[in-house]
Amino acid sequence: MIALKKLTIFLLATFCAMILFSSCSPSFVSFNDLAADYTLPTPETIDGGLEQAYLKQQERRTNIVLPPVDNTTPWQELCTQEIDVHALSEPYLSYLAIGSWWREGLWDVAANVGVECLRETESGLLYSIHRVKQGGLFYIFYDQVVETGRYDANAREWGYPIAFSFYLQKKENSTAFAALTPGISLERVKAIAPSAQLTENICKTQPEYSKKGEMIIDLYCTDGILRVITQKQGEEILVVQKELIPFESLFAKRLIVPDKSLCPNGEILPMDWPE
Repeated sequence: MIALKKLTIFLLATFCAMILFSSCSPSFVSFNDLAADYTLPTPETIDGGLEQAYLKQQERRTNIVLPPVDNTTPWQELCTQEIDVHALSEPYLSYLAIGSWWREGLWDVAANVGVECLRETESGLLYSIHRVKQGGLFYIFYDQVVETGRYDANAREWGYPIAFSFYLQKKENSTAFAALTPGISLERVKAIAPSAQLTENICKTQPEYSKKGEMIIDLYCTDGILRVITQKQGEEILVVQKELIPFESLFAKRLIVPDKSLCPNGEILPMDWPE
């Protein structure tokens, strides 16, 4: 009888612990929850033409006051608003995913969705952090390199154009994505790394995607940026290449500058990972 009571108490305690753990553990969305139809503007669909759009952009920037760089206050205190992930990825992920003829910058982000948390590292990396309604954080990294390829630490006049952006649901090492090997399907990639769905949302707006299935999926990890490249093989879209890009060469790999050492390190502050 005593043994039965002990067993009952043990099972009850275990059940309560499971309930408590599940209530405290963050819930992560699947790639199905991140699927959406995006519409990217083209030069032909810009109202008033490119020249008017550029003038409007410059006018909008003059009326925006950016928050000061704050490298000490935790993002949990600074990021009070939750933003839908698509309001961030649709306009700000496209430059990396497919290239872009139109580059928005820090002032545009501040005008469109707001900037509550702005950081700058010792190497000159400038980035903003945005709390996402679906869970996790969205990071937007900004160039301090003018379009002529000359490094300019005072690139305010260029509006600090967006260089990279990443959506993280949790803090992970690249080893968590060891299964992303050449030959596996895109559906499997998205099951392992749901943020890949956001890149596909962008790529699906391009006619070439249905023909070639080419995608560059960048996953921000604790030890660097894991770049996964897909391509259409027969009727399937498969991984054809995987590469771990060190933080110190992230900007140097993309930008054409005379001195690669001038490029900022691509690593966020240790305090800025998702919980």
